[in-house]
This record gives sequence, C-alpha cells and structure tokens, in this order.
Amino acid sequence: MKHKRSAGVALIKSGAVRGYLLSSLFLLTVAITASCGSSGYGGGGGGGYGAPQPMQGASFYVDEVKGFDSLYYGTSSAPFRTITYALLIAGPNTTIIVQPGTYNSANTEMFPLVLQPGQMLIGDVPNKGDNGTTSTIITGTGSLMTTVGVFTSATIVGASGSRVSGFKIENAPTALDVAIVASGAMEISNNTLMNTNGVVVFADSGTVSAMGNTWPQMPPVCGTDIVVSPPGIVIWGSMAMQQCPP
Repeated sequence: MKHKRSAGVALIKSGAVRGYLLSSLFLLTVAITASCGSSGYGGGGGGGYGAPQPMQGASFYVDEVKGFDSLYYGTSSAPFRTITYALLIAGPNTTIIVQPGTYNSANTEMFPLVLQPGQMLIGDVPNKGDNGTTSTIITGTGSLMTTVGVFTSATIVGASGSRVSGFKIENAPTALDVAIVASGAMEISNNTLMNTNGVVVFADSGTVSAMGNTWPQMPPVCGTDIVVSPPGIVIWGSMAMQQCPP
C-alpha cells in the first residue's frame, strides 16, 4: 500500500509540474504575440491576427494569384490578395506594389478603391499596365458615399498627395460614372485608361498631374475625358496649354 501511495504522489507531482510548464509556455506565447502586435506584425490595433499595422513609409505587396488577405503580412514573399485590403491596412504615406493580374469584384475587390492621403498605388509603370500578355488591370465601379460633382459612382477615389500609376483601368461606365476622382493634389501617371463611354478623370480641387497616360482619345478632350470643377486643374501634358481647363 505504501508503494502505491508513493507512486500516486509522484504522479500527482508530475502532473502538477507538467501543468505548470504548460501554463508558463502559454504565458510566454501571449507575451510574444503582444510584443509582435505592438511592433506592427501581430493582432493588436484591430488589424487581425498576423496582419501588419499601418506604418508610414512602408511598402506593401498585392498579388491576386499568390496573395492572401488577413493572415499574410503584405510582403513580397507573403503578399495580400486584394488592393482593397492593402489600402485599408497600409495607412497613409505608404506604397502599395501590385503584381500583374485582374483586380475586380470576382477577386473580392470592393469599389470604389479609396486611397488614403499620400498612398502610392503602383502597378506596371513601364507598360502602363498593359503589356499584352500579363496586364495589371483594375476593372469595376461602385457607388460613392456622396455625389461628387454630378457623379454617383467611380472606380478609384484619390486623396491629397496620392498616386496611381501603371494600371489598365476599365469599368462599365454610365453618364454618372467616373474612372478616377482626383481629390486634392495627386498624380495619375502612366496608365491605360479604357473608360471610353464616360468621364475618365474628375477633379474638384488642387492641381492634378495626369501626364504619361494613354487616354481613350488622344489628346484627351477637356469636358469629355477630363472634367474639372473650379478651382481644380488637371495637367495632362508637358507642353504649355496641355491642361484642363486650358
């Protein structure tokens, strides 16, 4: 009986030690996770477990084929899947590099794509988003929260200091659609703009640099391809008078 009791006591002690070790391991894991979250790679701040927190000046990557939202970090080796998610997570004054692919509602993009101040959305700049085989296409339109000028829907909504470069931009326009709402001073450069039945760029404030784009018709027509509400100005070429209004 004494032997059995000793064995029982040893078993209890062994179980207690095991439980203590497991508890310690759990607390250590929590501490590490919290530390990672505060440094921008954890679940803190509402970004979702594994999602990076906004970091000014940082670069994030999007790949509709290899990417994954929520659990990936948005790095070149672990890119996000959608531009929508990257714009939300990245924060102001960041660069979002988009790999070739078709970014539309079938890829769970939500339109309009809304940039934050200083965000740079960069695709295939040398080919203006269209190299004939592996294009970088943004196609879709969505309702604006408030009417902008006379327009009720758009593909992209810019922000002050933002940039959109290197995309083939398409949508299914109506008279109330616009491909890009340029809010404040921003850059729209080296894109192939395919919105042939509606307004391509609308600007209502600031000076917008819109040089190096392939427009639906060349040169772009002020009032058709570009609509400006004073005091907005869109400069579409490097020569004098290549702007809207002229």
